Amino acid sequence: VERGAPVYTDYRASDLPVGGTEECELRAIACLPIKHLGAVVACLNVASYSLAEVPPYARASLEAIASQVGRAIAEARARDALRASEERFAAAFQINPDPMALTDASTGLLFEVNAAFEEWSGFGRDELLGEGSCEPELWVRSEQRDGLIEKLSRGEDMADRDVDFRVRSGEVRHTLFSARLVDIGGKRCLFARVHDVTEAREAEQALRESEAFSRSLLGALRDPVVILDADANVRYTNPAAAAFMGVSDFGEALGRPVVGYLDAASVPAAIADLRSVIEQGGPVTAVYGVHTLRGEQRWVEACGTRIAYRGTMADLVALRDITERKQAEEALRQSEERFHKAFHLSPDAVLIIRMSDGVITEVNDSCCKQSGYSREAA
Repeated sequence: VERGAPVYTDYRASDLPVGGTEECELRAIACLPIKHLGAVVACLNVASYSLAEVPPYARASLEAIASQVGRAIAEARARDALRASEERFAAAFQINPDPMALTDASTGLLFEVNAAFEEWSGFGRDELLGEGSCEPELWVRSEQRDGLIEKLSRGEDMADRDVDFRVRSGEVRHTLFSARLVDIGGKRCLFARVHDVTEAREAEQALRESEAFSRSLLGALRDPVVILDADANVRYTNPAAAAFMGVSDFGEALGRPVVGYLDAASVPAAIADLRSVIEQGGPVTAVYGVHTLRGEQRWVEACGTRIAYRGTMADLVALRDITERKQAEEALRQSEERFHKAFHLSPDAVLIIRMSDGVITEVNDSCCKQSGYSREAA
């Protein structure tokens, strides 16, 4: 029977326990396999107390009955599977956070929407379903609706099509619209899902505008600005920075380690300052010696801070060329050094007298020797 073949035998000839009594015991038995999808799923057992064997005409009838039982089991299991599938679909349909709707393909009328659709559209079920539905009014472009329905009727699936809807408040919502034809309970239906991306699109637009504003702002700055990644490689330069570094275009500087532009004496301090910016967020201000690709030696005052840049954390460093200031400071230092030497080494007595009150503020050694006064006394 397990192999799918019917068995006809005398119960007394089997090894099964004897049933009934001596006066009334089982004799002829039939064991018929009941099949579902080609596999034996049950056994139909028929026994006789009077017949010594199951007659051939009865065998054909019993096998037909077993076949009918198999079909009945198959139909019952199919109904159970369909009901379970529809219950799963209904549960997923109702709890899905995206608006969903079912449309009768033959009439073009909505006959089911989930709670998310009602909340999103602002319309109740009684306004959306059946005759007089406000569903066509949701479409900003009615011709787009007609075109999508025509394509779906030809068996084409829709996946994430850009569609704009106007909800009850009058606001236009940007969505990704997906739809396909399905059979539910023997009915040909249009299943549609609406994924609202209005806020995401607005955020993307705001990000693009912010990036454009930042690029315009940085591009208009006369001071060099660079952005460094976690390895201190250049990821962005504004036009002023590219010109300062001596590169012909922005791309020439990208990916280069910033320490390659620093004087050797400035590298340890710059690395320590970058580490401080990463750990503390900045700002950190310092002065470094740099050399450009043109071979010029320059001095910059750098101010670095931590920022988010294209999805990762980075260091924004604003530079100010202070080469002329450093040169002026050096020239002043040298001038003062020369004055100091000339003042103190002069063989003549030299005094510095404050004009406002006539007080002597400095004397050289020759003045002390010639006057006899100490420097402190003078």
